[in-house]
Amino acid sequence: MNFSDIKSKSREQLKGYWLMTAGVMLIMFLITFALGYTLNGILSQILIIPITASVIALLFRVANDEGLDFSRLILTKSEYIRFFIFKILIFAIQFLIGIVAISVVTGGLMFSLVIEGQGNVFEGVYQSMTTTGAIVALLLYIGLMALCIYIDLIFTMTPYIIFRKNEDIDAISAMKYSRELVKGYKWNLLLFELSFIGWAILSVLTLGIGLLFLAPYYEVSLANYYLELVKIKEDYAREKGIIDRENETLYRTFLGDSTGSDVADEDSTSEEVKDTDSSKPLESKENDVEESPMDILTVEKLTTIEGEEENKINKDEK
Repeated sequence: MNFSDIKSKSREQLKGYWLMTAGVMLIMFLITFALGYTLNGILSQILIIPITASVIALLFRVANDEGLDFSRLILTKSEYIRFFIFKILIFAIQFLIGIVAISVVTGGLMFSLVIEGQGNVFEGVYQSMTTTGAIVALLLYIGLMALCIYIDLIFTMTPYIIFRKNEDIDAISAMKYSRELVKGYKWNLLLFELSFIGWAILSVLTLGIGLLFLAPYYEVSLANYYLELVKIKEDYAREKGIIDRENETLYRTFLGDSTGSDVADEDSTSEEVKDTDSSKPLESKENDVEESPMDILTVEKLTTIEGEEENKINKDEK
């Protein structure tokens, strides 16, 4: 996939919306900070899920050329529930992986201390870092963190499947379909996400102000990546009902298409015309060509004139 095309399309879609989307992100960050400061822990993370859902869905519509429509900021009950289940499942999986990672590292260090019989704990930890047990524990920890990243990648497309008004697709099925969509594109998707690191560094240098603009840019670009991925795997998307069968132009491609959904509308219309024309018998098409209004009038006039002349001649002979 061409990253520059996707990003260019995203910037074009955000024209006129940069300040508004930055304001949305600022409000979201402030609410997240307030919840984290007052409640702290898991509860604050749970309460922020509905807000995250609304923001992702809002920017998804921007990527789908529907504009920034704040009247649709509030999602349906079904969308909130399915997104909530999805986030809780991801959080639970990564939480368990984190516990295992910490346990492995701690266990490796403690094992090294016991084997080496260190008296001073801090000195023992420092010295045990050079032991085989500590190295193995560190490698296992890195492997588990890589597993967390892998889980994030395979389920990245889940929110977009949920927010596509697919009421018959539950959270578990949406996660399954996301895994199938990114199959063969996980490394490509990772590189796409890493391509924003430069912007992230520049945003940090602006004391975080740049993040207010980077966050919507990243979200719209990721949504556009999903739309392009669905177009590539169109057969699978139709089979599972991910694509709205009655409105296919919502899923457009950027490859060789610089005008977005408008071109898709024209293409779909032309295809319908072609199908309609091809369904007509060959004879009827020929008749359509031969029986134009001017031709019919001309033939009728000639026939009438010839008939009148013949009648006149017959009368004279009699």
